[in-house]
Amino acid sequence: MSRGERDFVKSSDAAPSTREPARRAILVTTGTRGDAAPFVAYAKVLMAEGWDVVLLANSDHAGMAELHGVPFEAVSPPDWPQIGRDGKAFFRTQVIPAYDRVFRFIANEARDRGRPHIFSRTGHWGAQFAAEALDVPFTRIALQPCAIRRYGHPIAFGDLAIINDWRETLGLNRLPFRGFLKERWQNTLSFFPQAYGEPQSRWAQAGDCVGFHYLDDPAEPASDIRTFVEQGRPVVMSLGTGMQDTAVFLRIAENVAKRTDVPVLFLSPFVETEDTRQDGRLLCRKRVDHGYLLPHARLMIHNGGIGAVGQGLRAGIPQVIVPRLYDQPDNARRVLRIGAGVRILPPLFWKGPGLAVFENRLIAQIEHLLGTSSTTTAHASVLDSMSSQRDGA
Repeated sequence: MSRGERDFVKSSDAAPSTREPARRAILVTTGTRGDAAPFVAYAKVLMAEGWDVVLLANSDHAGMAELHGVPFEAVSPPDWPQIGRDGKAFFRTQVIPAYDRVFRFIANEARDRGRPHIFSRTGHWGAQFAAEALDVPFTRIALQPCAIRRYGHPIAFGDLAIINDWRETLGLNRLPFRGFLKERWQNTLSFFPQAYGEPQSRWAQAGDCVGFHYLDDPAEPASDIRTFVEQGRPVVMSLGTGMQDTAVFLRIAENVAKRTDVPVLFLSPFVETEDTRQDGRLLCRKRVDHGYLLPHARLMIHNGGIGAVGQGLRAGIPQVIVPRLYDQPDNARRVLRIGAGVRILPPLFWKGPGLAVFENRLIAQIEHLLGTSSTTTAHASVLDSMSSQRDGA
């Protein structure tokens, strides 16, 4: 546990003594697996310190929480596909109902069990408004540097109108429209290293930068994975749960396996068939634990989610990032800045000549990295702030 985290659990609003009942911690996050895994890891940290914990998240993360012994409550269906979704419909039909379920769960907890301590991901208004209405301890958790904002969370007028209508049902005042929603940032834990988060990590709104939180699978991977890795350090192409269109990247993986003698492991929860291709040089799987896999890999190609970035830095391997949306472009710039990898911008259109140019550039970059050192040149100040501790910062 880091100094910043230790300060929280030793405060009067934090960890219990052995003579007192366990403090109740409600952890709140919604989104993809990458948004939930750090909260499961942090829940384990709190539980080890004597907290009574429950995690509120999307229903598809229940299995991950159960695997690690973290009590869980579903507050939302699985996240919609991030690319091509109707943002307004998503906000109205999934986000707001999830906010409401979180608010009412916390209110019921406060009524039945006493004041809980809320640990919520940035921008989750159900948790923040519950802290406002119930006057309970609140800690904000930032998973990536771009979530740290000086002036608040940008919001459109229409979205604020929906939020204000919902606030009225909770007995809260309507908020004025100023282009931003202010967050309660005074108690913030930033789940990334100080050096990685510059310059935001120097802002007061960043609170304590406590490093990445890694969640490693407790069991060893399947025997076919171990055999594949032992035959030669693979190139890993890992697409997260937000990237459902895998055809282009699978074709690139096949070309890399065909043009080099290096094995390629293609990971996506949306891969149609888990099989072996290219005479055994390409293995397709829905998921393999990064904590096990990446220390044995030559390099990793991914879209720039903060979880994959942190795992790549921990393993000390080069990263090839093709950023698409949300925090991915910012993370790609940071990886490029610290010398831990390269960025390949995606094409404007995923067909035609532009797509062919993109594929050739990406394959050429992979081949170039395979011909150089397999270790990252990231600044020592960043790598030194990583911890090899399993299931923690």
